[in-house]
Amino acid sequence: MDEKQAIEKGKEWMKKSKDSTHDYRHAKNVANYSLEIFKSLKENGWNINSEIDENLILLCVWWHDCYKALFGKKVLLNEFLEGRRSAEIAQRELKELVSEKRLNMILDAIRVHNNFPYILLSGKRLPILTRILIEADTIDAENDERKERIKSYSSRSFFHRVVIFFAEPIVKILRRIYIKSPYAKCQLGLMNNKKKQ
Repeated sequence: MDEKQAIEKGKEWMKKSKDSTHDYRHAKNVANYSLEIFKSLKENGWNINSEIDENLILLCVWWHDCYKALFGKKVLLNEFLEGRRSAEIAQRELKELVSEKRLNMILDAIRVHNNFPYILLSGKRLPILTRILIEADTIDAENDERKERIKSYSSRSFFHRVVIFFAEPIVKILRRIYIKSPYAKCQLGLMNNKKKQ
């Protein structure tokens, strides 16, 4: 098993991304935020499973958007299927490089990282690995430079604009509800500090 190679493979995948909002820059930002959150949680005495380490976190980060990276235009269906499809790709690409147990932890985090309705309605407390990924991804979503890239990336079709007009506010509301929910108890102070910078 070679997790370092699996991480590098994820970096190369994201360097080739056709989606300028889910690319190497985004994944690198999420990696930095994730490691910062992980370090902060440990320093603040959180009881974190000993199997969770920097490699596991980086594997989640570098593969969490691998499906979206395949598309040069925004595809609405991807907003709903992306977590599952990214997990399928990660499983195929990493099965020879990561142990089955650790791979399953990675896939679980990737599968639900952007599925806010499931997160809220399932009533389950998410594993810390998943919460770190969601937290870091949310921090980067608030990045002004990335917001501009998202605006310029959006499809020009009339149908897509209409759908996005209605869908984006709903996604924002779900994200805000999630952040205030008991499922998001993952160094929210750190996210608030990031927003102020």
